[in-house]
Amino acid sequence: MIFVTGDLHGNADNDMKKLTSVKWAYGTTLTKQDYLICCGDFGLAYWDDEEEIYWRQWLNNKPWTTLFCDGNHENFDRLKSLPTRDMFGGYVGQVSDSIFHLRRGEVYTIDGGVHGLQKFFVFGGASSYDKAWRVNDMAEYERKHKHPPVIKKWYPQEIPSGEEIENGYENLSRHDWDVDVVISHTGPHSDIPDFIPSFYDNEERMSRIFDPVAFMLQDFKDKLTFRAWVFGHFHQTKSIGKLHCLYNNVVSLEDILAASPQQYQSAFGEIL
Repeated sequence: MIFVTGDLHGNADNDMKKLTSVKWAYGTTLTKQDYLICCGDFGLAYWDDEEEIYWRQWLNNKPWTTLFCDGNHENFDRLKSLPTRDMFGGYVGQVSDSIFHLRRGEVYTIDGGVHGLQKFFVFGGASSYDKAWRVNDMAEYERKHKHPPVIKKWYPQEIPSGEEIENGYENLSRHDWDVDVVISHTGPHSDIPDFIPSFYDNEERMSRIFDPVAFMLQDFKDKLTFRAWVFGHFHQTKSIGKLHCLYNNVVSLEDILAASPQQYQSAFGEIL
């Protein structure tokens, strides 16, 4: 079986709790042949500090296999250095025995159990609204400050490269621009206004709507045939048509493809 969830943030916001056996009891019945896909801001391949190592090992030891696309809050140098593996008909980065990075522009064919093989197009990344609170040149920051940084770095690689866009075009062309599910971190430009939470101020709203990655995704969307598109980034759960934004919930691919968001069961027990 395949399940999808929203941002994990390396548990910085206690977002790992949605995967505990208390919050998601069904997870205890899965095996390594079942998959949980995180829609970006994974955050467990970042600093390798003690807390991160703990949570990465905790997740690795869960009964399922975890897959993730990158968001904007990632260590992209680290992701680039991961060992490359050929899986699901595409290339992935291996974080650990049971955790794998789904790379931008790849098309993967994953066994969905009773639903058979499902084709996923993956294209992560997003522009960081919070660059002002993050650091680009960490070495320069450390030279100027006596104490270790309490904020994380942002990376220009959060915006996909031309090579990654080309990779997406080439792979989709091989599949006649027809997939079952699209996994991304942010959403397509034309749809973002409908998914932005009301608590965002106007500046943040505009930065999300005019995110260059959203325009890249819009270009893909205009050419693609797909059954469902799933993303995170906006810290809420909401569905409109075939587009689904996830956060504090774990949703089966079965529910996503059935387009029945009113039946989504969050990790906290409420119907979303």
